[in-house]
Amino acid sequence: MRRISLVVMILGLVWTGGVARSQQQNPNIRDLKEALQYLKSDKSTDRAFALATMGLMKADAATASKEIVTAYFDSNADVRQAADLALMNVNPNLYKPVVALVRGDDYDAKVQAIKDLGKLGADAAPTVPAMLNFLKDARADDKIDTVKTLLEIAPKDPALAGALTQVALKDSDAKVREAALNALPKTADATAQTKVVLSALNDAQTPDAKVNAINVLGGIGKDNADVAAIVKGYLNDQSPQVRAAAQRVLTSLKGK
Repeated sequence: MRRISLVVMILGLVWTGGVARSQQQNPNIRDLKEALQYLKSDKSTDRAFALATMGLMKADAATASKEIVTAYFDSNADVRQAADLALMNVNPNLYKPVVALVRGDDYDAKVQAIKDLGKLGADAAPTVPAMLNFLKDARADDKIDTVKTLLEIAPKDPALAGALTQVALKDSDAKVREAALNALPKTADATAQTKVVLSALNDAQTPDAKVNAINVLGGIGKDNADVAAIVKGYLNDQSPQVRAAAQRVLTSLKGK
């Protein structure tokens, strides 16, 4: 891969209008690996520099598309702008739907972006951070569609299990919780969420919250004797709703 040495060109890509505060010149970034290291820096100037470099690399930086999309949520405005310019050059097929999801105000355009990304299949996997951001505030039916799309394009994304666990535990809509629950066992290392769910069950103050947590444990507790033992304890809960959920999950766990 070619050595990137034109710092002025890079900074020009990051900051439009020609206005930027003075800074010590960054050393050259020789390849994508070094650019990714810079992207982890605590300094916003380093992160912006890395993204601008990726933008100049264009398709050669395509494997870093997810890191670029993640940078759309950086706390620094210059870094966010650099991410926008980088994605436009590195992975233009993802640019329009990501911008709609992250920066747009048109809700229908966001919904269309999810549909468009779904059509791309695994090629849309780098957009998981943008899709999870939309999932937070989407309407119930659109949350369900987004969960399905996420599972189709990136079932092994390491962030997916944690995000779906929170939806399954906390979403106000029962159908959304059910969709997340059904998707959870198909994600990468869903069992790693066991401690999170057990904590939620321990903190649950209402029968509905207990049932939600017990149901999630049923989805991720395969071959876990500790989970089965904990769920069994809820067979004596004062709520008939909780007792029924515990019995159903125990039966399910034994049947796996």
